[in-house]
Amino acid sequence: MPFGKVLKSLRTRNKMTQKQLADVLHVSESRIGMYERSQREPDFEMLEAIADYFNVDMDFLTGRSDIERQYTFPDVNPSVSLSHEEETLVADYRDASDEIRAAAARMLHDSAESQRKEKSASTSNVG
Repeated sequence: MPFGKVLKSLRTRNKMTQKQLADVLHVSESRIGMYERSQREPDFEMLEAIADYFNVDMDFLTGRSDIERQYTFPDVNPSVSLSHEEETLVADYRDASDEIRAAAARMLHDSAESQRKEKSASTSNVG
């Protein structure tokens, strides 16, 4: 499946408008539309941001694979139950409006990315 169709499928499956996805990715709404209509191709950094946001492999995103997430992480146990706080957050997220969910996702994504960059910087400064 071409990238544009995969992107649209991911966006609609997550009940997002083009505007909401554009806000999350810090691009214009028209750019998202052009991606979905295959009128424009994203650069590598944008593909990476989209794959990270939707938690899919780049091969799936670019239509090279039908498998959304080929790799699993052995240190993550899927049978671990959520804490009460996590259950409450999930319930609140599901009850929120699309706009609030998009804002919360953007805030969490930006915060996590900042933490990853800080961790990477501190790791690369060692030695």
